[in-house]
Amino acid sequence: MMAHTLGVPFNIDVVGEIAVKNDLWVIEDTCDALGSRYREKLTGTFGHLSTFSFYPAHHITMGEGGCVVTDDEDLARIAHSIRDWGRDCYCTGGENNTCGKRFSQQLGTLPFGYDHKYVYSHIGYNLKVTDMQAAIGCAQLRSWNTSHPGAKKTSRN
Repeated sequence: MMAHTLGVPFNIDVVGEIAVKNDLWVIEDTCDALGSRYREKLTGTFGHLSTFSFYPAHHITMGEGGCVVTDDEDLARIAHSIRDWGRDCYCTGGENNTCGKRFSQQLGTLPFGYDHKYVYSHIGYNLKVTDMQAAIGCAQLRSWNTSHPGAKKTSRN
């Protein structure tokens, strides 16, 4: 895990070479570098995972918290599980049986068909933001997007 300190990107080429040579993941700490670029590409888009902080001293604040981003589906599931108390199931909240296996598995010594949505297979935390924090973050992100040239515009901005 390497930090882009004070908005100055670390040498991603060198770090990437070391990671490939040693079979390591690259985790970008992008807390101080929202909007910074390395070779015309935004920081936070090079690593296997990237982190952003929403602590008051950073570009966008929600009082506390942050986010983790990845384009790897397996790593995303792991991050979601850690965020959701170590929950083993990846079924979408509010949805029923997204995985198609919710009640059809033998899970250790639990009775057959035990609800997979309530199996916690490893240590995790409750790291979800509140609705109020999310509203504050979304408003700041919209403002940030309109004030930074080259910020990607999407239908969700």
